[in-house]
Amino acid sequence: MPTFKGTKDDLELAKAARKGKTKAKLSTVRLSIFDKILADAIRSGRTGENVIKSAQWYRNKAKALGKGTKPADIKKERDRFRARAVYGRMFFFAYDPKHKKKLPYYDRFPLVFPLQAAKGGFLGLNFHYLPWRERSILMDELISALNNKRFDETTRLIISYDILQRASKTGNYIPCIKHYLKDHVRSQFIRVEAVEWNIALMLPVAQFKKASERKVWMDSRKKILKYR
Repeated sequence: MPTFKGTKDDLELAKAARKGKTKAKLSTVRLSIFDKILADAIRSGRTGENVIKSAQWYRNKAKALGKGTKPADIKKERDRFRARAVYGRMFFFAYDPKHKKKLPYYDRFPLVFPLQAAKGGFLGLNFHYLPWRERSILMDELISALNNKRFDETTRLIISYDILQRASKTGNYIPCIKHYLKDHVRSQFIRVEAVEWNIALMLPVAQFKKASERKVWMDSRKKILKYR
């Protein structure tokens, strides 16, 4: 008798059919928003080298499904935790600025590409300071700095502040550059894999203090216009 590839759910359906039933109780698990979108992506052939041309698909999915997502939801995924950040990869982390009393506002849960070492920590590119559209444009600019297009665990950006200045045509990076001090990082670094970058980009998890997101975005647009 030939055999065929299937899933545990297929077996449950077959068992139910043998008993004359029209339905079966299938096993379910709780999926994070990353798991849900990636499962849909692999079914529709949007992983690996197809990630670039599917970037908008990922962003649209994240905006549609990600409403109500909180930093606490992301912090639950402990398998993502890393003791240190790696340049050119994307991370979430909790942060408490040293000079927060002097800052007009700040983000307690940055989404950052660490760029290079800086005194006491590193320079990072925090996408939360940009409105949705400008985030997408900046990410599309950064794709040219990939070390490969496999979008797997080896994929990262080969980029520094100087390279960013030369490569950006829009200046969208300007309000995103921040100096993060290691002693003021208040969590482990939560790694976002390359295939997930466009998902993380669109999640509403910024935690701005002392100003609204709307105010932050308005100021960022003004800084970008000055550059142009």
